[in-house]
Amino acid sequence: MNQLLLRPIVLRGIGAGLALIPALLAYLTPTAGSAGGADDLAQSYAKQIRPLLVKTCGKCHGKTPKDNDLDLTSFGTAKAILAKPKVLADVVERLSAGDMPPKEASQPSKAEREQLLGWIKAALDAEAAARAGDPGAVTLRRLSNAEYDNAIRDLTGVDMRPTRAREFPADSVGGEGFANVGEAMPVTPGLVERYHQAARDVAARAVLLPKGFRFSPSPDRPTWAEEALKSLRSFHARHAGPKGEPPLAAHLTATLRHRDKLTSGGPAAIAAVAAEEKLNATYLAALWARLNGKTASPLLDPIREKWRAATTDPAPVLAAIKATQDQLFLGNYSKNAVIAVGNGFPAWEDLRRMVARERVEGAAREPLFRLVALPAQPDTFVVWDRLRLEGGDGPTLVLAEHPELRVAVEAASGLKFGHHPKDRPVPKSALVTAAGAEVVIDLRKLPAPLQKALTLPRFLRADVSLDDGSPETAAFQAFLIAATGGGGNLAEPVAKAIAGDLRVAQIVHSRVAAERARPAAEFRSLFPPAVLFEPIIPRDAQGSVFLYHRADEPLRRLLLDEAGRAEIDRLWSELEFVSEQAFATSIMYKEIVQYYRKPNDGARIMFFYIQMFDEQIKREENALRAAQVAAEPGHLEALFAFAARAWRRPLAADERKAILASYHADRKDGINHDPAFRAALARVLSSPWFLYRVEQPAPGPRWRPVSGDELATRLSFLLWESVPDDELRAKAATLHKPAVMEQQLRRMLKDVRMRGMAEEFGARWVGVRDFAANHGRSLKHFPEFTPALRDALAEEPVRFFEDLLVNDRPVADVFASDAVVINDILAKHYGIPGVKGPEWRRVEKVAAHGRGGMLGFGAVLAKHAAAARTSPVKRGAWVVQMLGERLPKVPPNVPPLPETPPAGLSVREITERHRKDSNCAGCHIRIDPFGMTLEQFDALGRLRPAKDLKPGDAKATTRDGVEIDGFAGLRNYIAGPRRDDLLRSLAQKLVGYSLGRSVQLSDRKLIEEVTKTMADGGRWSDVMLVIVRSEQFRCIRPAASASN
Repeated sequence: MNQLLLRPIVLRGIGAGLALIPALLAYLTPTAGSAGGADDLAQSYAKQIRPLLVKTCGKCHGKTPKDNDLDLTSFGTAKAILAKPKVLADVVERLSAGDMPPKEASQPSKAEREQLLGWIKAALDAEAAARAGDPGAVTLRRLSNAEYDNAIRDLTGVDMRPTRAREFPADSVGGEGFANVGEAMPVTPGLVERYHQAARDVAARAVLLPKGFRFSPSPDRPTWAEEALKSLRSFHARHAGPKGEPPLAAHLTATLRHRDKLTSGGPAAIAAVAAEEKLNATYLAALWARLNGKTASPLLDPIREKWRAATTDPAPVLAAIKATQDQLFLGNYSKNAVIAVGNGFPAWEDLRRMVARERVEGAAREPLFRLVALPAQPDTFVVWDRLRLEGGDGPTLVLAEHPELRVAVEAASGLKFGHHPKDRPVPKSALVTAAGAEVVIDLRKLPAPLQKALTLPRFLRADVSLDDGSPETAAFQAFLIAATGGGGNLAEPVAKAIAGDLRVAQIVHSRVAAERARPAAEFRSLFPPAVLFEPIIPRDAQGSVFLYHRADEPLRRLLLDEAGRAEIDRLWSELEFVSEQAFATSIMYKEIVQYYRKPNDGARIMFFYIQMFDEQIKREENALRAAQVAAEPGHLEALFAFAARAWRRPLAADERKAILASYHADRKDGINHDPAFRAALARVLSSPWFLYRVEQPAPGPRWRPVSGDELATRLSFLLWESVPDDELRAKAATLHKPAVMEQQLRRMLKDVRMRGMAEEFGARWVGVRDFAANHGRSLKHFPEFTPALRDALAEEPVRFFEDLLVNDRPVADVFASDAVVINDILAKHYGIPGVKGPEWRRVEKVAAHGRGGMLGFGAVLAKHAAAARTSPVKRGAWVVQMLGERLPKVPPNVPPLPETPPAGLSVREITERHRKDSNCAGCHIRIDPFGMTLEQFDALGRLRPAKDLKPGDAKATTRDGVEIDGFAGLRNYIAGPRRDDLLRSLAQKLVGYSLGRSVQLSDRKLIEEVTKTMADGGRWSDVMLVIVRSEQFRCIRPAASASN
């Protein structure tokens, strides 16, 4: 809309300007007493103003208009012409500038000009007062491309940018030049289809979880599993070292450094120290309690002694702990975690001489084994649990779990798995013998392939213990002997055991063993060498049917509180659910089984091994399928919650039913839950409630406040170009309260999502929103204009406005700032030293380098240049427009300036020649001085070397007689005599952007208030607060006039 509707006119000393000063004084003066009320305006229009318009303008703007198809004689009444305030504004502008009537036509007298301008001023004042606060007509707005992309990003947590992926048509601009105006948002069938495609693309990236769903950048399940695994490993990394080791050194150091505080402060001190040192409070509390424990312990007491003697260096304590660990833990824990990928991971090998349960083993050269426990003792029974073959090239083979082997072992030994001679309870995988008895297991009669599977070579191992009914004084040594031939001799293994060459343990009653083992158990519990298996999948060179293995009991016990345990359980549950490992394992297992159903020994051996996994694989597959079914209702509830966020309001009951009905219709058609859910999700994102910013018009004759949800939507799309977040939605019901609105505004201004406004208002206002795609540079003339430089130039205005908004700087910094926000690429381009690295940063005191504020944006200078040279005309026209002045259309048949200046002439000189054309002089006297001052910059926005400038190339005199010299002179001119013009223009643009429409007469008071706030040094929060508290922003027209 013409700014003359909204602000006073300031002439710049040309033509009729001096003669118009009395008229302008009358125009700028409130006219309540001079023109009277509406009746006086109507009468004076009929008697004086309309005849004057017909006389002065009717020749060109009559019934057969010659200019702009405007018939000023057609407005028979004041009411008729006041319905077209833009026409009145045009009349004022033309009369004031001296453009109309044309010089060759008869001119109105001074008194007639004053009379006409005075009446228009009075009429516009009256109309503005009558309409003040009117929200105006806002055409139903769909989401712009930026709003759509940002909304998808904030709803899903993934920056998918569907409008780019699906090549949406570029947004048109309207209103005050922005892309959020309904009139500029056509919807074509092609665009509708793109919306459907984009919705399906987003739905394909939904990752269903045991509870709810999330989104991924990828539509592929393996990627989802990798993301879940990454989250799990990230959790591990927060609590343990790279090899799964606990953070022992840091926590021990804290106990030494804060010993006094921890001694006197109790649990609160532990929490405070943990927070200060960024440690784990649970682990710190466990260490502190054990190190200060009073119960004697042969393993912990020496460590306590060293800890009490230490000051701040925990090295002696750590060394003592390590020495004891080496005695109590055998093997490379982290290595075993990777290699043992069969039935499950082995426990650490605990070297305990007095135990209740011990693993024994014998090397197998052929399938003949003996189980012996010496000496014989009355009423003492030995439990041989999980007899199994390990080692060699095959997986662990538990004899009781394999049907053929189970039968063969029971037949050879005369024993039964899971049976006790005294009918006492024992594990189903255990054999029970009397102490002193020798049991021979001869499996040599098995078919040859199975015999080979038992002797690869391998070890026969078992977990040996006394049964609970044995005397507490009972003790024995257990031997598992694998020998060749019948009979055998026990003397050799017994002798080796006595000599210490054969690893064997003395087995005692569980209660006795527990008491004797307690010190070692306490130590191992507090000081494990690792708290988890970090490599939870096989290495590249190894294969496994089972991909994920969990072993994190020490982590849960030592380092996690209740919330942490719930979190790691959730992460594991999501990994197993998302990866669908059980299904993949089942498929792979079936393929392997089928492959090894071949009539040869090797295949029969492998088939023999793998069939023992059958029950486990089926069990896990069924469990996953049950979990998926159990999760379905939760997915639908999560979809309802997602729809409420996407539609930016609570769902009505019938809307929930409609979503559910569409889902169930798909299920009835035989579609599984997963695709049916995704189809329902795509429908939510294809709904007009998501694609449009729907608001309910006010009932009754006058505008009323919009609903809380609608106001929250207005605020979030104004600031973030996106949907409201959870906090704003929670505050929606009270958002009309000034204090709540201010609190939310200030919170949102500090958010990184303010980039939305920086892009769609800031960069678009200065005219470089699309610079990266439409820069107009000639790569032939400027090979240094690389994609990296292009992108950096395009990014700078966005970063600059983002800095202004998020840091709540004064609005006047838009043109008065002595700072830039740049990276190393732009620093080199601008000649600003001391900037290294790609990070964007604010750099102060750059005026000496020709930078600071919007005038120094390289993108602005480059865009408003010709392809291969500078253009004072384009740059000057841009400055004029930023000051709020309107330029007429270029007259027809005006020859363009040459792309390359003729030899010996500068761009300034050819521009001055062009200006001598009488058809061009009127505009160029306004434009060219500003453009000339920017001639010190080349076509890429770089400062030119002094040798490339002729004397006076960057000097000019404005049409109001002010001499300005270069970038600094232009900045001072705009910050001085033209400051109010720029701020008023900025205020008009900002109000138009905020309301999503052209400004209108009813916005005059609001624009004046915004302008005054800016002029008084207001910051962005102050200005935005004025706008969001206005009736225009908070209210909506009644239904009868919503489209008026």
